[in-house]
Amino acid sequence: MVLHEATIYRNFEAVKLLVQRCPDLVSIRNDSGETPLFKAAKFAEAEMVKFLLQLPTQNMVDDDGCIESIHRQRSSDHLSNILSAAILGQHYETALMLLELDESLHSLKDKHGITALQLLALTPSAFKSLPVTRRHKVKKLQEEASRLGDLESGLGRK
Repeated sequence: MVLHEATIYRNFEAVKLLVQRCPDLVSIRNDSGETPLFKAAKFAEAEMVKFLLQLPTQNMVDDDGCIESIHRQRSSDHLSNILSAAILGQHYETALMLLELDESLHSLKDKHGITALQLLALTPSAFKSLPVTRRHKVKKLQEEASRLGDLESGLGRK
């Protein structure tokens, strides 16, 4: 599927040309049951997804501004939806953009009954955390400081 490949390799010119020549390509599924938009959310960056959504075609977004149903879910196994695919691919900017475009995506569930937001919560690498200073290290540093005394005032080491 040429359009699918052009999206994941971020070839904006090829995507634009292919869709201009054959607008129906945006609705064709690959062997995995994915549309080019789904594939882009899974593998590409937010810019490609945004580019696809802004193309002058009738097959991406419905009258209410929601992503068309053909792009929301993979047809082959219903294991994944477009939002979950973006999260699993660690494309969090893409996931946020999709949610801003179509709030109803948050309620889509996979075959295990898990929503994309639950999946995100189960992905600890998605959240940057500060290093936690361990209590025993703090206590050791305090003991060392009291043993050395106040070095700046000249009191302390002998």
